[in-house]
Amino acid sequence: MNYLIIFLVCMTLFVILFQLKIIKKLARMDKIIFNLDKSMGTALLNEFQQIQAMDGLQLILKLEYPMPSIRGWAGSPDFLLQIAKASCAMKPKNMLECSSGTSTVVLARTAKLNGVGHVYSLESDEIFAQKTRDELNHQGLADFATVIYAPLVSHSIHGEHFDWYSLDNLPRKCFDMLVIDGPPANLKGKARYPALPLLSKHLRAGAVIFLDDAGRIGEQQVIQRWRKDFPEATVEHIAAEKGLVKIKWTSPAETTVCH
Repeated sequence: MNYLIIFLVCMTLFVILFQLKIIKKLARMDKIIFNLDKSMGTALLNEFQQIQAMDGLQLILKLEYPMPSIRGWAGSPDFLLQIAKASCAMKPKNMLECSSGTSTVVLARTAKLNGVGHVYSLESDEIFAQKTRDELNHQGLADFATVIYAPLVSHSIHGEHFDWYSLDNLPRKCFDMLVIDGPPANLKGKARYPALPLLSKHLRAGAVIFLDDAGRIGEQQVIQRWRKDFPEATVEHIAAEKGLVKIKWTSPAETTVCH
């Protein structure tokens, strides 16, 4: 009789432990499903927002031909929409880009719509520079943009060396708008830091600067360093797929060419 009781108790404990194990697994599966639903919902929401941004971009630009690819490495629609709206509102005389591509087409088109303005793009890849020129010709925008082949060369800033665009062929102009979407981040964690130290003398007081991919750690470090180097500039974070920062350049550098 005692053995039977012991057996029944053991079986009961086994069943209870087995059920607890199942409950634990189910709870884990529920958590996985919840996180999956959440991530899928976030992804779907982002895609919907990008479609909305693309619609807005098309309404502004009214291009005669389809735009080149705007996914992957190219600027996201929400980023392109922000720079297009800024250009249409400001009507800048001179715009400067760090890298070229779809954004060059967007800014060149806004210059044409504005009836004023020209975009200069620094491009480190000679083949890609020519592809951008071909796209500008295809869109009938060659008169509103100049793609400058600017290979990456060593620059010394505060005793630190950076591989960044050559400025040998940069026109001696004052820029009202600067768009930073290069060089590629994999070259160095702070690959885009040189943009402001090297271009500050070319920026007109009141110029607007856009930094794409601001959600990445490297770009966040760049922004923090810029804040220290240029405390007079105001920094605004804008919600965007890859992160976007807008900087208002409030005063020119002492060695500025923009008098």
